Amino acid sequence: MKKNFSASRVAGLEKLFQARSVCIVGASPDERSIPGMALDRLVKHGFGGTIQLVNPKYNEVSGRRCFPSVRDLPERVDAAMVCIPAAAVPDVIDQCGDAGVAAAVVVASGFEEVSNGAASTARLRAAIDRTGIRVVGPNTEGVWNIPGKVMLTFG
Repeated sequence: MKKNFSASRVAGLEKLFQARSVCIVGASPDERSIPGMALDRLVKHGFGGTIQLVNPKYNEVSGRRCFPSVRDLPERVDAAMVCIPAAAVPDVIDQCGDAGVAAAVVVASGFEEVSNGAASTARLRAAIDRTGIRVVGPNTEGVWNIPGKVMLTFG
């Protein structure tokens, strides 16, 4: 059976693969951490858009201002890379919805692949349903658009 994709569903994917602005949630100054590597990949591969960082623990990461939440970002972003513990992911997806983020890459693990992950999975599914955000993941290495230089990955 062929699925009917609405324009808004396709637009969410376009905002992911053709992002002009992104945020990394869980940004870290540790370049060996997943969010540290994610920032490095974006910069090294020449992402030409805006990169914003989110982590309430830091005011600055790698010379870039860091914001306490997605809701605090000064500009709307097309896509978010979510690199935080599973328990916090549904709340961040809600924040992304409030902030108009179209798509998110959820790197976090601790969902269906673990024996006690059913509750986290249900909370994440509910947040996705509430917000309509297109989500890759959870427990993914991310996505690459090499020609567009959109590297939402840590690999």
